[in-house]
Amino acid sequence: MSKRLYLRFAGPLGAILAAAPLFGQVPEKSSPTTASSTAVEHAIDLAAKGRCQEALPVLKKSLAQASDKQLEYRVAMATARCAMSLDQAQTAVNALWILKRDFPKDPEVLYIMTHYFSQLATRAAQEMAAVAPTSYQAHELEAESLESRENWD
Repeated sequence: MSKRLYLRFAGPLGAILAAAPLFGQVPEKSSPTTASSTAVEHAIDLAAKGRCQEALPVLKKSLAQASDKQLEYRVAMATARCAMSLDQAQTAVNALWILKRDFPKDPEVLYIMTHYFSQLATRAAQEMAAVAPTSYQAHELEAESLESRENWD
């Protein structure tokens, strides 16, 4: 019997009985969006504490799914920071390009891009020196480095 019919036939008692199922209800589980945003906030907190090994998997998943701009910014920054600390260059670069695309004039984005790309360049130069120290590219890079420091000796 529908609630409307129940109310019509039972009067005030019907109204009480129709509402009775509401009194003992358990609150609904949080929506997937709420649960995932809680997980993302937790991952951002972990990243801020330097626990990047735990944070990065959640950050990487949520980077493409961030619903609002502020959350996207915080996730991308934390992702870039953690990826750099864990030597995951591709993940860091992806996060940096998302930041550059969506926040092109933000001074912090420009600063962190400069800083992290400089670190990546240094790492690449060190890798070249270790892997191919006698290559012409290694010699050219060393010459460019000396030239930029005006060291002509």
